Amino acid sequence: ANGQKIELPFSLKTGYMKEIGTFVPVDPTAIPGMTVGTATVTETELGIYINFPVTFSNEKHDIVVADCDTVTDFLSTGFTKGHDGVWYAEMNMGQGEVGDTLTVLFEDVMCNPIGEMVFEKE
Repeated sequence: ANGQKIELPFSLKTGYMKEIGTFVPVDPTAIPGMTVGTATVTETELGIYINFPVTFSNEKHDIVVADCDTVTDFLSTGFTKGHDGVWYAEMNMGQGEVGDTLTVLFEDVMCNPIGEMVFEKE
């Protein structure tokens, strides 16, 4: 087969990982029915990864992570249950810059805004 070589305008630094830091919620119960813990923010070759534990006051939760103020284009903004049995909010492959605060926006499953959670860098 005749292949054509195409130069791609980016490069991947394989295995690149940089800890941006931990961010503490200003008000862990700012979203009704949910309490959040400290967020870990890491930069990888695929983008910015944000992860924080979430406790729901009832098992049936219809809350989703919608966006983050300075980091956008997330691949996944769902909740996953960790090996420790704790729910985690995971935001993968985000693009942008992380400053001293993160504001994470939450919606219900019908895309109606519920509120926001502000995290401050430790």
